[in-house]
Amino acid sequence: MSTLKVNQLKTKIKQRFEDLINTSDIAEHDKDRDNKVLSRCLAALAIQMAGETTEELAASSVIDGSDDNGIDAVFYNPTEKEVVIVQAKWIHAGSGEPEAKDVSTFIDGIKDLIELNLDPFRKETHPLLSGIWEKINTPGTTIKILLATTGASTLAKHSTTKLTKLISDLNGADDELASYSIAGLSELYNHLAEDKTATKEITLTLENWHAVNNSSTNNAFYGTVDGLQLKKIWDNTGSKIISSNIRGALGDTDVNTKIRKTATEEPELFWYYNNGITFTADSISRAAANTTTKTYGTFSLTKPSVVNGAQTMSTLSKILDDECLERVKVAVRIISLEGSTEEFGTAITRSNNLQNRIEGRDFVAQDPEQHRIQKEMYMEGIEYRFIRDTEENLTSDKSCNLIEATIALACASGDVNLAVAAKTGTGRFFLDLSKAPYKTIFNPTISGSYTFNTISTLRQIDEWIKEKIKAQPKKSGLTYGSLVHGNRIIAAAAMRTLGKKYFEKTIGDFTNETDKAALHNKLELIHEALIGEIDKNFQGKFLAVLFKSPTNSKQVFEAAINFSNK
Repeated sequence: MSTLKVNQLKTKIKQRFEDLINTSDIAEHDKDRDNKVLSRCLAALAIQMAGETTEELAASSVIDGSDDNGIDAVFYNPTEKEVVIVQAKWIHAGSGEPEAKDVSTFIDGIKDLIELNLDPFRKETHPLLSGIWEKINTPGTTIKILLATTGASTLAKHSTTKLTKLISDLNGADDELASYSIAGLSELYNHLAEDKTATKEITLTLENWHAVNNSSTNNAFYGTVDGLQLKKIWDNTGSKIISSNIRGALGDTDVNTKIRKTATEEPELFWYYNNGITFTADSISRAAANTTTKTYGTFSLTKPSVVNGAQTMSTLSKILDDECLERVKVAVRIISLEGSTEEFGTAITRSNNLQNRIEGRDFVAQDPEQHRIQKEMYMEGIEYRFIRDTEENLTSDKSCNLIEATIALACASGDVNLAVAAKTGTGRFFLDLSKAPYKTIFNPTISGSYTFNTISTLRQIDEWIKEKIKAQPKKSGLTYGSLVHGNRIIAAAAMRTLGKKYFEKTIGDFTNETDKAALHNKLELIHEALIGEIDKNFQGKFLAVLFKSPTNSKQVFEAAINFSNK
């Protein structure tokens, strides 16, 4: 999967930086042009990661080229008073590490820069490097040395020893002015896939607040919050504030309609009728109060999330009458996760969701594999919705959802029993997320691109079946029934004959290389074989029943594969 991640990273950083970096010294016919461009894009990404700057400034910090003395980018971060020095190494295989001689050249270049020995650097870089040298020699400035590579996140002993000695020489006995780090493929990938719009901090004012004074539990407080305050939080954060909830906003459910009705018609009774909202946060701090009473307390929540009460929060946000919302009092709990285990936060989420009916599939929101698949799809511009909400069925060529993924992966698994299970209902896949059939299709071997490529193929197959059904002169008979009831077996047979490697590409490559005509020809053969097997061995059998039987479906499935492969 490393090569796939490298390809995804390649697409992403070229989109972000290729038009911004200086490539005037790279000839169009240079056989190594692509590698040189990628190295410079990678250097810009490393600067942006370390310096938290704009893409334009990161790109302008790149000095990679002839006579760069091993340094590919330099940047001064005024906020942190930190000079960032980068070497970038693009490794197509996604494994291994930069050569020791390249690391040694990088170290020599850093020494030359610190000593303002600019002779080894080409003249065009001298003004930038002189400015960086001035910052280095300004009291209070620190140095961050970053080696960015699409390979491993660690270096061999020889290179590590050299970097460690450099840092020791720069810091001396007492100071900590310099540090170094390695950003490997994993770190680079996670940085690009991370949602930068996640909520970082909110402030809540609790009325009649109290602390949970129990030394064996985490820092927690409770009280009431007016509806208008909650609406303003939603306006500032949107659905990001409920990202850790096992469901998104579900829209006009019966429960949510009642929430809105109570808030607008009986706001004074809202506290009595509503279960309230539970926030968790990485940490919680309380502002000092001028009064000895506990009437009001203001709390800052770092990386907050609503783990229960998403429907209350989202419903109140849609009410336009602010005066009415001010009269709504909502019971609120805030719980700090600081110093706790990941299991503690997960347990809070699972135990606090009782207002709307919980379905087994809702708990996939806590599965790291789902988050990984979402992240990997995001890297290629695809939105993957696996949390149940009102928009989960709004799919496009740039989006998909959990149910689509479940059916597609079941059909692509090669196991006809899973295709039958997908036909009879996806609910059984989510009965126990720790074992088959869920783990058979959602596991570390299944990438985001593989998942979406199977979904794209299933969509094409379903469209072919839809058009085939439309062309039938009557809505009955063997041909019609085999299309309607045998759709998942047709899909499973087609995907089996295509083979797993067919889907193991980046989404972009898969889309460009897909041959719909060839797929349609394959589907024609499979359908013909499927009809022949039913006509031969299952005459008089109800097709709706036949395709729900694993044994019968397997027989038809194998006949279709054997015939289509002839």
